[in-house]
Amino acid sequence: MTSPISRRNLARGMVWSAPVVIASVRVPAFAASVNPEYLWYDSQSHEFVPKGGSIKDLYVYTTDPVDENPAGFSISYKPGMGEDTTATLQRLDYYVMVPTRFSNDGIPATYGSTSTYWTPLTKVTAATLAVDNGAGGTTSISTTGYNVYKTSFKGVMTNPVVGIDGRTTWPGTTVDLGFFGLTKATTGSYYAGYVTSFTTANGFTMTDSNGIEKYTF
Repeated sequence: MTSPISRRNLARGMVWSAPVVIASVRVPAFAASVNPEYLWYDSQSHEFVPKGGSIKDLYVYTTDPVDENPAGFSISYKPGMGEDTTATLQRLDYYVMVPTRFSNDGIPATYGSTSTYWTPLTKVTAATLAVDNGAGGTTSISTTGYNVYKTSFKGVMTNPVVGIDGRTTWPGTTVDLGFFGLTKATTGSYYAGYVTSFTTANGFTMTDSNGIEKYTF
């Protein structure tokens, strides 16, 4: 016997049509600076300091909460609009599109536990990159003048999904990267963010490809 699709059942089914996928990135520490001087990142003190010479660094990390979102990558649901479950990742990739002047020394450096939970950051060939357009979709961005890097999560692929008020972070999904350039330019932009595909134990499947956002410095 087939049960009729009631408004209540439909509403319940729609709960997981738009789960909250939280993916945060922290803007580089020097982004707000208007002083046209070279900066150097001290990996011991984790601070940017002025330095003579020809080096400027771009530091991309998701290790701190941003706008009340947890650090790194999370999957959660809005209060009263879902249920606790688990999710299994089919993929979780992190992309960074960096101006070529910040990546002309080869593979960028990784810090903290990034090398433990993520594959080595490698340069990939892509004519365009799909970037969040601010309206729930993506815009295709030309990669001309940029290098595109990708790393894939290799940690635990199944994790609990709870209400957004829980503010949980998927273990091991924070990233901590550094790029090094030889140009004195003080303005520009880069793109960074998570791209994922996952299935929940209560039957929802989602591919979220608009987690990459633009950042200006």
